[in-house]
Amino acid sequence: VSYREEDHSILISPRNVHSGIRVDWETNEVKWILGNPEFWEGTPDAKNVLKPIGSIIWHYQPHSIYEIPYDLDNNPDTSHIMVYDNHWNTQRKVDFFDGDTNSYVSVYVVDEKKETVHQTHTYQSVKSK
Repeated sequence: VSYREEDHSILISPRNVHSGIRVDWETNEVKWILGNPEFWEGTPDAKNVLKPIGSIIWHYQPHSIYEIPYDLDNNPDTSHIMVYDNHWNTQRKVDFFDGDTNSYVSVYVVDEKKETVHQTHTYQSVKSK
């Protein structure tokens, strides 16, 4: 969990729902969800899932998520999110898992106003257990 003082929100990594979630600390409302839209299809929270731009290697059972505390693109509407992606499909299996046998560190750019996300960097690592 990480806390963002500017808007009193927290960023959490609920590992077994294959997502990163920004929550308003004061209202407990979900601000956005970073994850494969297929996972959230047909749920009340589908409306909170960020819309992907471009090609994204989705994370599965991510271990940690945090906001990079720097403005990397000179855009005040975006935040940069780093995720350690274990890339497992064991605790909550999904039919759309890609079967990739690697783990990753990925960097995403989230535009909260446009409700979009794109992946800017992906670093492959040894499969993490």
